[in-house]
Amino acid sequence: TFYYHFREKDDLLVENLRPLITALAELAVSPEPTPEARYWVAHLWEHRAQARRLFTNSIARKLHQALTDGVQARLASSPGDKAASMVAHQVAGSMAGLIQAWVAGRVSGGSEDMVRRLWRGARALVASTLGEDLPAQAG
Repeated sequence: TFYYHFREKDDLLVENLRPLITALAELAVSPEPTPEARYWVAHLWEHRAQARRLFTNSIARKLHQALTDGVQARLASSPGDKAASMVAHQVAGSMAGLIQAWVAGRVSGGSEDMVRRLWRGARALVASTLGEDLPAQAG
């Protein structure tokens, strides 16, 4: 029954990481880093050995796509919005690259510093690409 719901193990892992993906995607549109993002970034640091594998292993591509999709869903004004797609890829790539370097010890900083850098970077990419008028958050 496993393969009835998931094509492979990586799909299950991505689904289990959906709260992390959602928290990171939300940074692109939130006025401040959210408590959920703070929690998940701290969690990544606490479990950095496992996180290092997530961001450098075969699962990294699927996580990147899930994060891209999450950011795009928050930015798109309509289905197929090409500008939102481009910036979503930029934001996801930027976040994944910084997290990968952080959990590997190539850059240093605490989890609060990291979440603020992820948030500022995402917001800057969105603002510079889509303009200062960020889409309103749903809910």
